[in-house]
Amino acid sequence: MLKRASRAFCNFARHPILGMVVVAAVAFFVYRDALGFLFFNDDPTGHFRWMEGRSLAWFFVSARDHAYYRPLSFALWKALHAVVGHHDPFLLHSLNLVFHAANCALVWLLAYRLTKHKDYAFVAAVLFALYPFSYEAVAYVGAFVHPLTTFFVLATLVLYREARQGANWLFYASHLTLVLALFTQENAVIAPFLLIAWELIERGRAFDKRSLTYLIEPLLFLALWLRVPKLPTAGLQPLAGIWENALHFLQAIVYPVAPLASTLVTHPPLSSPPLGGKAVALVAVALASFVVLYVAGRRAKTRSFSLSLAWAVFSALPATFFLESAYVSGSPRLYYFTAVGAALLWATLPLAFLPPPPTPPSRGGRGGVRSLLAWALVVALVWSSLDFIGCRLSDFARTTELMRSMSETARTVPTERELTYVNLPFHFSSTEEGCVYPYPYGSAGAVVIPLYADLADFVAFNGGPRRQARGVVVREFQPGWATYGDETDLEDLRALLAQGQVYLFDFFDWEFFDLTANWLVSPQEGWEEMATFGESIALAGHSVEKDDGLLKVTLWWKCLEPPQRRYTVFLHLYDADGRLVAQKDSQPASDHLPTVFWRGGDVVRDQRVLELPEDLPGERYTLAVGLYDPQTVVRLPAIAPDGTRWANDAVVLEERALSFPGKSSRRDGVSLTEYAIRNTNVLPFPFFPQDEQ
Repeated sequence: MLKRASRAFCNFARHPILGMVVVAAVAFFVYRDALGFLFFNDDPTGHFRWMEGRSLAWFFVSARDHAYYRPLSFALWKALHAVVGHHDPFLLHSLNLVFHAANCALVWLLAYRLTKHKDYAFVAAVLFALYPFSYEAVAYVGAFVHPLTTFFVLATLVLYREARQGANWLFYASHLTLVLALFTQENAVIAPFLLIAWELIERGRAFDKRSLTYLIEPLLFLALWLRVPKLPTAGLQPLAGIWENALHFLQAIVYPVAPLASTLVTHPPLSSPPLGGKAVALVAVALASFVVLYVAGRRAKTRSFSLSLAWAVFSALPATFFLESAYVSGSPRLYYFTAVGAALLWATLPLAFLPPPPTPPSRGGRGGVRSLLAWALVVALVWSSLDFIGCRLSDFARTTELMRSMSETARTVPTERELTYVNLPFHFSSTEEGCVYPYPYGSAGAVVIPLYADLADFVAFNGGPRRQARGVVVREFQPGWATYGDETDLEDLRALLAQGQVYLFDFFDWEFFDLTANWLVSPQEGWEEMATFGESIALAGHSVEKDDGLLKVTLWWKCLEPPQRRYTVFLHLYDADGRLVAQKDSQPASDHLPTVFWRGGDVVRDQRVLELPEDLPGERYTLAVGLYDPQTVVRLPAIAPDGTRWANDAVVLEERALSFPGKSSRRDGVSLTEYAIRNTNVLPFPFFPQDEQ
């Protein structure tokens, strides 16, 4: 049974067209959620806004005010914008995904042309499709140049290989794809060296001097690239930066075993000087991996090891020498080109257990076991990658959720009102349970809004209105994440609240909190003091709504004078016997508006939800509210307007049966003052604040 299953799968994987279609379908399936993502990172300001007012031809003669000269991708986006009328996120994300799927098919074809082994071709294509660090290049529109460049370079090599079989017109076609690759990204200059390396490692054939002609286009392109106007780049990096970049790319090449370096660095002798450090651990793991892969290649009688390693090394050189290490560390899209070499390299390992072509799988027991072992190795190589990709895509999904919420809130605010967002994330680390970053170098998470960007672009290009919007950072809210916007303080924030609409980003609930609606810094007259707490705070009103098993309470607090402490509001629900059955203790407005932020005359809306126990009987209950100092657990004196002190310093909001209809408000009917006068000791039980908080 196992032998038949192994033989059937091998035959399935070996069919050329079917194999290429399957790996492309796998890529589509894994990254399907990317089709629903919006624009983030460099997309709105760095790309789309920069493109406005420029013609298709302009991109080929200038990159003024941009860091890179990559005209083909910009021209393609510009053409699609002219057809559709706007930058469509579904369409542009589809481009990334389509070219990634096409690259998977081309990797299959390249691997087969390299080894004549269809199983190896299938494995290499699957490893490329599920390469862990490709998530950014596939799911982030701004990284489109990486799949597109890789497509043209792969096409150049495949067409050149076919041209060597006698089809001369393919020779010219391969030169054309090389030119397209160069105008997509400057890193394509390595393509001729890959062709020459392929010629050198291939045995039994004379060196084809036509491969040298592929050096002409890169030389001409470099001359053009040097003359085209663009922003200055970092240039050649210092040795320390080159070494740091090399380690990142080494990790990208030996990705299946790179997490071992994180483990080894915690154990002797790599945990102690002079061998201590993750760099030594990673280099040790990489060297061991290369030895194993070389032996596996020799056993499989294939020359794939040399070209695979050459691809991986050559593709890493431009970024290693000319990009800042901080940029390389935070840009896994840079490894997409390297992924081809890494996939070809690691596909050699299971190949050592498969029968060489054109021999069919053995019908003996050992052949079937070896084939099963080979495919088990493939599963092991891709399994962790699937988890890693899933976690990274969930980060992009959260980023999309934020972009969508921001655009929706912007639509609800009149354009004449100033729109401000507080503590938006510039970058955030993954918070999904189980999403641990296993590699020694790099970090998890996503870039949301770069520091240089214009927030109005993120609103407009993600479906919102074209309007002014700004981001500010208010440290008093204690954001624990990297933030976007200009630094400001509470006093400036109060001015923004008085004249416009302000939203505070809540990282933990991943939503916007409406500061303008909940913090009235210029309140209208008419707010009564229904009860006071100490000298600083008054309860100005409340409402209660029962919704299924929830009790939704809205409290309106009025600031009499600036409080000096962060007081906690308690909202307690007691049954007829005085037992506490539900409570909500927190700072006002879901901890967003602590009392030390308040100034005299402010009115704060404080919305709270109590979850009612399922077995709560339909009897009378008591709902009480008050404030206490969380450091001492001492309650503030609760005083009625006539000077009567509420029992236990807890103002009773409701005392009635649970089956009350819909909504009620103590601002209507019996007032709190009357309630306090009639019921001086309304609670038939003592309070012990120190036990209840």
